[in-house]
Amino acid sequence: MKKFFLSVFLLAATVFLNAQPSSWKVTGIGGGGTFWRPSINPGNPNEYYVHTEMGSFFHTKDFGNTYTELSFLQLAASDKSVIRFTNDTNILYAAGINTSNRFMFSVYKSINKGATWTLLPCIANSSAWQVTETVVSLYVDYDNPNNVAFATRDGLYFSNDGGLTLQDITQTSPWYQYISGCLFDGNNIYIGTPGGILVSTNGGLNFTKPTLTGIPPTEDIIGFSAAKQNGAVRFFCITMPTGIYTTDDVYAMAGGVTGYFKSVYRLDYSTSTNWVTKNNGLTIPSSSACYPCDHITWIGMAENDTSIAYLYGVNGNSEPTVVKTTSGGNNWNHVYNITNNQNIFTGYMGYQGDPFQWYLGCSGMGVCATDANKVVLANMGSVYKTANGATTWEQGYVNPADQNATNSPTPKHKPYRGIAIENTTNWFALWTDANNVLGCLTDIGSIRTRDGGNYWSFNNYNFNTMYHAVKHPLSGNIYCGASNKHDMYASTTLQDAGIDAPSYSNGKLLMSNDTGYSWTTIHDFTRPVYWLAFDPNNSNKMYVSVVNHAQSLGGIWVTNNLQNGSSSTWTQLPAPPRTEGHPANIVFLNDGKIVCTFSGRMTDYSDTPPGKFTRSSGVFIYDPGNNSWTDATDMSIMAWYCNDIYVDPNDVSQNTWYVGVASGWGGQDATNTGSPNDQGGLFKTTSRGASWTKLIGCLTGLSGGSGVFSCVINPNNANQMYVTTVVDGLFISNNINSGSPTFTQVGNFQFGAPLRLLFNPYNSNELWVTTFGNGIHVGNVNGSGVTEFTKKENVLLYPNPSSGKITLSSADDILFYEILNSLGQKVCSEKLHSKKTEIDLSNFKKGIYFIRIYSEKGCETKKIILE
Repeated sequence: MKKFFLSVFLLAATVFLNAQPSSWKVTGIGGGGTFWRPSINPGNPNEYYVHTEMGSFFHTKDFGNTYTELSFLQLAASDKSVIRFTNDTNILYAAGINTSNRFMFSVYKSINKGATWTLLPCIANSSAWQVTETVVSLYVDYDNPNNVAFATRDGLYFSNDGGLTLQDITQTSPWYQYISGCLFDGNNIYIGTPGGILVSTNGGLNFTKPTLTGIPPTEDIIGFSAAKQNGAVRFFCITMPTGIYTTDDVYAMAGGVTGYFKSVYRLDYSTSTNWVTKNNGLTIPSSSACYPCDHITWIGMAENDTSIAYLYGVNGNSEPTVVKTTSGGNNWNHVYNITNNQNIFTGYMGYQGDPFQWYLGCSGMGVCATDANKVVLANMGSVYKTANGATTWEQGYVNPADQNATNSPTPKHKPYRGIAIENTTNWFALWTDANNVLGCLTDIGSIRTRDGGNYWSFNNYNFNTMYHAVKHPLSGNIYCGASNKHDMYASTTLQDAGIDAPSYSNGKLLMSNDTGYSWTTIHDFTRPVYWLAFDPNNSNKMYVSVVNHAQSLGGIWVTNNLQNGSSSTWTQLPAPPRTEGHPANIVFLNDGKIVCTFSGRMTDYSDTPPGKFTRSSGVFIYDPGNNSWTDATDMSIMAWYCNDIYVDPNDVSQNTWYVGVASGWGGQDATNTGSPNDQGGLFKTTSRGASWTKLIGCLTGLSGGSGVFSCVINPNNANQMYVTTVVDGLFISNNINSGSPTFTQVGNFQFGAPLRLLFNPYNSNELWVTTFGNGIHVGNVNGSGVTEFTKKENVLLYPNPSSGKITLSSADDILFYEILNSLGQKVCSEKLHSKKTEIDLSNFKKGIYFIRIYSEKGCETKKIILE
């Protein structure tokens, strides 16, 4: 199960790119992260948003057949995010992270259909920590966009003026705050909270909590839904024991919280003040191990139908279950029939499918407020939806033409095409030939394509994560580093407790002789294997990085008889100075020496006191001749959190190296002799580490707390380098060999946490960018930048070159445009709601400008030449 990396998606201010990519294709089929809280547009039931804790908001207007994605420069997500629609198509609200304050997960508003987002003034102007802390739930009145209700962990708030001012409606019992559902009915507003229902009869000017009986004081409301039909208002709620969890903790558990669901209650508010138990057809769990039981976490209903409601949870095996009533709760029936996929058109996830079958629970349900037949489910790895009231369900995460029929097992290893709803961390991609590419992934281990990246399928691979893979130079066999410990060296995987436990942190070197379909064990290192490298002068000699500190198994290991397979013998090299068992890259040099990076380690505290970074990271040179290491680290700025090292292929002496360094945190390090804070950046040496220069860093191009993961030089242009950053997206330099190279942000690279950059060895114009939670992005590259994939042009700009006026025309409504000069400085902007406009540039100086156009399809950038 993937942990939540909210910190990974902190946002940065955009810097415009003077040779910007035109487009990127996202390839892969998803599955390596959790989807959360789908929200359906009441005014257009085919439109919904669903997001992932890895940072992405996915948007569909054809009910999950295709998706677009918000750029991280617009808005980024975590597990508690959501986007809410209103009847004004220009106005949206969201719980997320925005560039206006990248450290604040809060409530944002868009008045231009999501092109740009602004923090609510009532939050921005507040000095109360209860208001400005993390938002855990958000609801908006669709028919009156001024009505907004939200909760933080310690506060409950309502605004009736679109977020200008705020009314504090925080409850004293229980101590934690949550909104588990809302019904907006003109002046009547009903808000579900753990301790009861808040009611306003005057449009939110004030709220009271009516005395309602029937729910024991030992139970809290964790889910609330309500509807009004023929003048009658009906409430449903689900409960859990008081004091077990806070409600936002329950909703943060993607697999479903087992053993804590207590009951379903109904209250006909128009005629009664008493909640009535409605559990007929449900099996209430007696314990967390209860199976088959209905461990319910979510409830939903259309706001115009008091008879139909849905419950969503897990069955005790973490398999999803959906229960429906059409009788106002008098009877409940199971309508998500997972055995043999009785009524479900699946993608790869399904009965007897791969890799999950029906494992991995529930993490959100959206029921359309105006159509009880339309429901969207989210869980770890997939999205499912129904348009016919749960008579049948369809997957919403691969191409509809590739989905599987009902009433039959989901086939294993079938190839599928993705539809750009990607939530998977990709560590590496390996080409075995022009068509066969192996992906090294978190959570789903590995997938492969046999047509260069169109269709992808799962392999016979039995580990959570594949970190790296290499192809044997003679036999063509593939070797990979495997572990069940995912996300190595991410922000939550630096301490011993998260890496060294043998029960789940095992690791092996595996081998495949059929392009990655099946795997055999070459050596069991018992701890995560992160990187592999062949000796270029001896194909039977391999080095691997093994990660471990507590048992002293971490470091660089070597074999001289790889040809013996599982009988090969392995020796652990002596540890480089200062290091603590967290090796990363291994790169061979032409003179027979090896350069390695060791990544970060933190002292093994949990929360109090917080962990501290140790000075155990850096760059180290190994000399096999005397079996010794040399420390080549700049101790003042690089000793805490190094990532990839890249040896300049254009330097025949191999003296020029680049190293990505992430920023640490926590103030002083473990020895109180320095601070890792804001030390991240891209470092360069032209002397094999004798001295280093920081080319770009935090507050000098990157945002505070950011850093660099990796880089690559364009094989067709020795002056051009691409750089992946920790939270700021993709950067490019077109003068990397100058004394002071400049870097600019690739403005339409939509994801904030790219990882590695790989040029296709069979097409050097094709750049693949792996990401920490958004699949693989592929762009076509030439000597001056990335050019777009062949597709119909969405935006036209003419005449261009121009001497004054220029026309901007789009197939979709243009929401907003801004013009920047060649230095990336904004010189003008305008909000629009039309497909065509004329722009007067007659007062501009002659030269090159760039126009960034936001439409409902996303952002597109074009060059303008003024003559």
